[in-house]
Amino acid sequence: MPKHFISAIVPAYNEEKTIATVLAVILKSPKVDEVICINDGSTDNTLEEINNFKNKIQIIEIHQNQGKGNAMAEGIKKATGDIILFLDADFTNLTTEHIETLLNPILNSNYRVVMGILEVKPIHKIFSNLTGQRAYYKEDLLPHLKYISKSKYGAETYLNVVFNKDETKKVVIKGLLSLPKYQKLDQNTALNTYIKEGVDIARVLTDKSILSKQGAKILKELEDVSEVKTLKKKIKEIPDIEVRQILEKYVLRHIRDL
Repeated sequence: MPKHFISAIVPAYNEEKTIATVLAVILKSPKVDEVICINDGSTDNTLEEINNFKNKIQIIEIHQNQGKGNAMAEGIKKATGDIILFLDADFTNLTTEHIETLLNPILNSNYRVVMGILEVKPIHKIFSNLTGQRAYYKEDLLPHLKYISKSKYGAETYLNVVFNKDETKKVVIKGLLSLPKYQKLDQNTALNTYIKEGVDIARVLTDKSILSKQGAKILKELEDVSEVKTLKKKIKEIPDIEVRQILEKYVLRHIRDL
C-alpha cells in the first residue's frame, strides 16, 4: 500500500471557542502530516488562538471574510499532500479516532471521496450532504479550484455535484458534536449567516440552469433581509420550485433552531 502524505485544511471564521481544541487534536493524529488553518477575516480572537500553534502549523490569514469556499481553495493551493482532509473548526469533542474514521476509506479502498456524516436527527438528514468533513485526492480538486473559490458557502454543494457518487463513500462519525451558530454568534449575526449560506447553496444548485429573473432578483434581495417575517414572505415569492425548497429546508429550519 503506497504511503500518502495527508494535508488537513481547517477554515475558520469567528471560532475562538473551539479552534484551539480542534487544532490540538489534529496535531495528535498519526494520520495527518500537515495542518493548514485559514483565518477567514475573523473579528473575534480566532487568529490569536490560531497563532498559539504557529510553530506547528501553516497559517493563512485572509484579512476580510471571503467565504468558506475561498478559504478552502487557498488551503488547497498551499497544501503539499496528495490527500486533502477538510475539517470544520467548530467541534467541541473531536478525537483522533474521528479523524481515522474519515480517512480510512480513502486510504484503504478505491474511493476518491469520503464524506463524514454526523449523527443527526432524522429530520435533519437532508443536510448531511452539506458536511464539511471530507477527504479528496488533491489532483482531483485542482481542476475545480476556481469554482470552489467563488462558491462561498456553497462549496460542499458544488463538490457533491461534480464528483461521481460511485467513487464517494459516506461514513458516520459517531459522537462528534459541533457548536451551533446560535451558541457562538448573536442572534442577528447567526440569522444573517444562515441566510447567506442558504443563498449560496441555492445559487450553486441552479448555476447550470436558467433561473427566472424574479427568482434571481429575490435571491439577491435576501442577502439584505434581517427580519424573519420578511424572509419567509420573500422565500414564498420565489417562482423557482427547487430554489424555494432549498431555502425553506435550510434557512427556515435553522430559524426554528434559533
